[in-house]
Amino acid sequence: MNHRDTEAQRNSFCFSSVPLCLCGEIIMPSLNFKGKVLVQNFHLLVPYHELKPVKAKSLADKASLHDKLVVHGDKQTDMNHGGTEKSFSCFSSCLRVSVVKMRNMVLPAFVIRDGKSWRLVSYEADILSRIDWTQADLSPLEKLELSLEEKRDVEFSAGLGENLGDFARHAQEELKGSQPKFDFAYAASHLLDIVPNPWVGYEFVERVFEKLLVKWKGKEKVVANNLVFILEEMRTQLAKERDRLAEGVFNQMLKDDRMHFMVVTHDLGKQMNRLPERMEIPQSTVKATRLDGSQFEMNLFDPTPDDSRNSLERDVASFLEEQSPLHFWNRNVPQRGYYVQGWQKPRIFADFIFTTTGDSKPDYRTVFVLETKGLHLKNENTKYKQSVFELCNKRAKEQPWNELVPAMQNKEIKFEVVFQNEWEKRLIQLFNE
Repeated sequence: MNHRDTEAQRNSFCFSSVPLCLCGEIIMPSLNFKGKVLVQNFHLLVPYHELKPVKAKSLADKASLHDKLVVHGDKQTDMNHGGTEKSFSCFSSCLRVSVVKMRNMVLPAFVIRDGKSWRLVSYEADILSRIDWTQADLSPLEKLELSLEEKRDVEFSAGLGENLGDFARHAQEELKGSQPKFDFAYAASHLLDIVPNPWVGYEFVERVFEKLLVKWKGKEKVVANNLVFILEEMRTQLAKERDRLAEGVFNQMLKDDRMHFMVVTHDLGKQMNRLPERMEIPQSTVKATRLDGSQFEMNLFDPTPDDSRNSLERDVASFLEEQSPLHFWNRNVPQRGYYVQGWQKPRIFADFIFTTTGDSKPDYRTVFVLETKGLHLKNENTKYKQSVFELCNKRAKEQPWNELVPAMQNKEIKFEVVFQNEWEKRLIQLFNE
């Protein structure tokens, strides 16, 4: 490497993979850049000079040569080594600025004011508890077509889970007598995971069975023979109604300014609104590579476990690495990383978080939260994620979302769901916007 390379290399810094603790299992975010191997071996080309930790120039609380940060060497000595003081100083300065900006990145979330502070929206406490169950539509259940086969429920119960299987056995006991009995309370207890209020669940069971018994008057045993089927259909319909009503509650809270989509200065739930500073992986983890077998260079952590991404995600990661506007990308860890809480209980953990540069390189300008889906996953769950992401994009445009965190001001954020048959075309569009 000669000194003419320094400027080009300095302009190509980005977050990526450096530090791997060979004796342990914790890795830290670092940077990667073009010509990294030459820089790593540069010490072989110059006279020996011992590096010393300088607390005033360390980002860690304790200055160390082992904290994955570059420290400045002695100015006079560096100049004696062929005038490298300036380039080394610039390298360290660029690295310092980039690491600080990554640590200052805060991602938005749906939050509710709690006293003088903000907290994450809670599905149970803030959404589910506000559902008006009197608005639930049960009319499709009153029109159910029932089977005339006496063993209908015995066959149907074979594919049920443990809870409904228990209900099926209970139902068979009730059918032993000449006059069938209906234990509405017992049936309602199997709706609690959908309708948490047992009294409301009881009313639903009573209403549906009363309608069916009127419809099948004189043939009550047909209803009794379909108990498990009816309850399963009730669960399906009530789950749809719960999600529909919950969406209404969610949107109304946004409309009433009781809930906001924004960034806040403090950590939210295990730092879910910030990128991780470290990641633990097994020492024997197989390292993921690009499609051509080369090493990933623009990822935030290295190594990235090979089992942490499917073939589609590997395609996307390889594609991202080839894009010149890319600043860095990060594989979002399911159940531990950044997520969006919508109006349904499951949290949305997107697959990737990546950033692109703007006019003021080497800083990033736009943050993308990306979810990838195979064609076989075009279902109701995916439609829900698309709806939530569309709402996130809408709120980010309509309302100030980054005012409380200076580091995020003048930044943009976009949420995207891309499918296997169109992801490359869509990503090209995103990079060109």
